[in-house]
Amino acid sequence: MANAWIGPVIIAALVSGLINVIGWFVTHSNEQRREAARRDEKIRDFMIALRGEIRSELANLKAHDLGENLKMIEANYSKSRTYSVTVPKLPDHVIFRAISAEIHLLPEKVIDPVVIYARQRQSVEMLVEDMRDDNFRRMPRPAQLSMYRDYLTMWEAWTNMAEDALNALNQELS
Repeated sequence: MANAWIGPVIIAALVSGLINVIGWFVTHSNEQRREAARRDEKIRDFMIALRGEIRSELANLKAHDLGENLKMIEANYSKSRTYSVTVPKLPDHVIFRAISAEIHLLPEKVIDPVVIYARQRQSVEMLVEDMRDDNFRRMPRPAQLSMYRDYLTMWEAWTNMAEDALNALNQELS
């Protein structure tokens, strides 16, 4: 009889331990759900920000009539022997640069078109840098005009790629 208290103590310890273990699992499960919700929110925020940047850029890309632009530049070259086309610098790609290290978090259906669009934008940026360089002004005029035509061709491809990226983002966000 002296050891009669051992049975209830052991049962109480087992029940207490079991409740503690269940508490760990519940806490872990809740933390996993919260972490998944935070990650989903972060991904959604990234896509919304990218969509805004691409939408803004696409509005600018579509605002120009490339055919008319080329005719005007060709006319300027034929009128003046000293004319050399000047292209504006592109605005900074702030949002894409900010999240590029975490682009892998985005859904696969979004990554490809967004990266393809961004690469084309980089190519246009590099061509713009070349066309703004003093060496461009020293090039023969037909070569300058050829580079400008390449610029417009790349601009058109960039516009199409921006539309593809925007469509992918819109689809994923809907």
